[in-house]
Amino acid sequence: MKFFNLQLLQYRNRKLTQLNKNAPLIKGVICGYRIEEIEEPLTQQVRFLDKLVDELARGRKMEKILRKE
Repeated sequence: MKFFNLQLLQYRNRKLTQLNKNAPLIKGVICGYRIEEIEEPLTQQVRFLDKLVDELARGRKMEKILRKE
């Protein structure tokens, strides 16, 4: 029974940690790689987050960083 509860908890956490549906709209270069050219999905998602953190660190407001389309 504990195994089932752990699976359910992991499923809930996975649902909560999904990226925004507009994340693929993030463009640019981070760590020397062009984000839109990265083929590995997990690596690309990590670079999306890197780009977001970099923009916030530069002092840009969240409203300016997030794109509507």
